[in-house]
Amino acid sequence: MSYGVALRNGVPFTLGTIAALCVNATTQWNPLSLWPDGIATPGMWISPRTLTSEWQDYTGTTPVSVPGTVADSANPVGLALDIRAGATVLTDPGNHMLQSTSAARPLMSARVNLLLLKSPYPFNTSDDMTDADVVDATVVNAAGTNTITCGSTSDVLVRLGKTNPVSTGVTQILPGGVPFTYSFDITGIGSAVGKAVAFLAARPGGPDVTEEITLTAIPQRITATLPAGASVSNIYAYIALKGVGTTANLATGDEIEVTGIQLNIGSDADAYQYADTTALYPSGAPIAQLYDGVDDGMATAAFAAGTLTSGMDCMIPVRRDSGAPVAVVGLFDPTNGGRWFGAAESGSSATCFDSSVGTPTVWVDNAQLTGGTSVTRDTLNTALTVGDWHIMEFRDLDLSAWEAATFGNYPGFPANGARGDILLFPSTASTEDKDAARQWLADYYGVTLP
Repeated sequence: MSYGVALRNGVPFTLGTIAALCVNATTQWNPLSLWPDGIATPGMWISPRTLTSEWQDYTGTTPVSVPGTVADSANPVGLALDIRAGATVLTDPGNHMLQSTSAARPLMSARVNLLLLKSPYPFNTSDDMTDADVVDATVVNAAGTNTITCGSTSDVLVRLGKTNPVSTGVTQILPGGVPFTYSFDITGIGSAVGKAVAFLAARPGGPDVTEEITLTAIPQRITATLPAGASVSNIYAYIALKGVGTTANLATGDEIEVTGIQLNIGSDADAYQYADTTALYPSGAPIAQLYDGVDDGMATAAFAAGTLTSGMDCMIPVRRDSGAPVAVVGLFDPTNGGRWFGAAESGSSATCFDSSVGTPTVWVDNAQLTGGTSVTRDTLNTALTVGDWHIMEFRDLDLSAWEAATFGNYPGFPANGARGDILLFPSTASTEDKDAARQWLADYYGVTLP
């Protein structure tokens, strides 16, 4: 996953460029091409990255803050405008999404690295393990440093992270039943190349990880995945500097430096994201709405049946942060619980959309899922790997009977994770515009398309 500058038609663009795209439409593809007549063209465009279209309250009086300037828990989203026609206030026409219940509002977030408090300088005197049975108790690192010197007699274990290691005031729910990946850089100050270190990690419900790594180059990025377990409480990870079962152990006096430490959801290491108590996110990290998997949701006001049509496509970048048994990560009509699409459930042979939405095909990252017009929930669940951004796409939906549109809190099956732009537009849009829209989303959310 990349958080750098994206390219579109060879021209770089980063956050906050939507206005520039709309002005400079001759050189940049414009998302508004999907709705050539603005709100007269059916659909909606909800964009978390366009901060000027979102407010913390549902009446639209308190703007959201830029992620990184405040903790997630202080930055909810109560109103997100449909910007097909350039709406700036709730009274402007469009299919705006809102949430009147403050406790059920998603959060503005750009967070990937869960070690908010402990990175990049994770070690201080209270975090050094001093159990005499396994750790050289003479090794004490000064607060704010991250250089570890090998002791003279016994093993040295240094803790990388612990249960919910987050900044004060940050509300964070680490999901159970999903893998986590640690990654960090090791730099040798002494003669560390060719020597061995060991990575050890444990969580309740296991399985645990013990991995020996020989330092082949300096610096060296180490990644290790902690498989899915029953619980996320008491997640611990350590680096062992001696006694790891090899003749090439670090010798007394050898030093290594550990930095760039990250813990992210999923079985692959994401690109490192600097995180501390004052700058929670790096510049350029994709901004999204973060849903808690409990009750967060946003919905449009009611509209007349026929506002949407029998031929519509929908693209939504999603990042599932939980392997919950079933979740609806698409849209649904809250006025009728039988109108929905986007259910992901491991092992389920049921179709991933309701029969009332017709017979759409389902695509993830521009690859059509097997099953034709009867894609199963299990197939969608497998394609939307936990912890990773994906572009989920339903083509040729029948939404003509819908009277509202909601994302998030489908009764009993809430979404847990992050959601990007919602692009809902007529299926008659040109192939060129559809391809451009998909690539535009992929560039921003760090998705590689085939």
